[in-house]
Amino acid sequence: MASEAPSAMELYDVADELKAATSASEPLPKKRRGSGRKRDPVWEFTTVFADKRVECNRCGALIHRYGVAKVERVRYHFERKCPGVQAQVATPPPRGDEAGATAETVVMEETKHHKGPSTSYGSKSGTFKRKLALWLYATGQPFDGVGNELLLNAVRVLRSDAVLPSKHELENELLNLEASAITSKVTKALSGKKCCLTVENWVDAGGCGVTTYGAFCEGTSYYLASKTATSKKSGEELSFDEVDAVLTKEKKAEVYGIVTPTLSVLSKFTRDQIQKKYPRCMFFHGCVSNALTLLLNDVCSILPWLEKVKSSVGDLIQVFHGNHKLQTLVFAGENNTTTEFPDSSSICASLEMLLKYEKVLYTIVARRDFVDASTPADQEKRKLVQDFVLGE
Repeated sequence: MASEAPSAMELYDVADELKAATSASEPLPKKRRGSGRKRDPVWEFTTVFADKRVECNRCGALIHRYGVAKVERVRYHFERKCPGVQAQVATPPPRGDEAGATAETVVMEETKHHKGPSTSYGSKSGTFKRKLALWLYATGQPFDGVGNELLLNAVRVLRSDAVLPSKHELENELLNLEASAITSKVTKALSGKKCCLTVENWVDAGGCGVTTYGAFCEGTSYYLASKTATSKKSGEELSFDEVDAVLTKEKKAEVYGIVTPTLSVLSKFTRDQIQKKYPRCMFFHGCVSNALTLLLNDVCSILPWLEKVKSSVGDLIQVFHGNHKLQTLVFAGENNTTTEFPDSSSICASLEMLLKYEKVLYTIVARRDFVDASTPADQEKRKLVQDFVLGE
């Protein structure tokens, strides 16, 4: 007799028993949680390597070696230590719901002037861009040549995935990044060490005076800052605020002295203010050129004939300096037509030029038409120079 077919209810009961038995013998796979604590946006400003090193994309500093952990240490780096954050005004966003909105604000602020590749330079492509940019800055290469197709093809022979930085990146993001990284390295090198603050004055191509601040520590010189003067004068007196701003910026260094070209660069009032705030700081002035000039002035005051020779040499240099016709006669036998007589204020350069072209200068000054000039004053000065050269 044929057995009756099981009803629908009996089939459901058997299925439930089999499902219960299977669930008891095999564990359930772990499900991915759809909700939970969001990843802190501060990690977008870092690069995590395979060996768990975490580096800052702003200044290139090593934050820690624990991988995606210790977020408080990472945040502390950006809030207190990283110079790149202060330079670009891009501090990491706060926690919570405001984090996403603040992160978007930061990204939009960085890219609103330029829509290009990502500003993160921690990847392989970004690291290559940084190294290429550093080479361009160090060698003084023009930024326009980066867009050359031949350069790109040559680089892709070595790396097929290479991407060259744009001119905008070289002038903005990469330049700020390397400047911040170098500043961070200088601060780290001077931290806790005794050093001297050096002040140098020079004139740029536009004729404006520039004051350069540096640090000399353990036989090595470091660049700190530069300031262009508003007037076209070099060696102007510095104020206490200008010097204090540099010393405050390098507050981790122990500055024991300030070296200036001349005593007049820092007034007595300024030196008193500096020493009041930095009691251990001493003041030194003068360089080799300035010391030789002072020595020459002292010797000339003792020997009158040497003072006369110095004055006559100065007149000779003034006659030739800026006179294109006379300089053409001096440098007629040379291929370099850009050579020019130095200013009479540089005694060393004047003596070097006289010794180098002594015979040629004697021949030119000995000519009868040498004393011909447009004004009586110039004619009188040339006559004195001729008497000095042709005299015993």
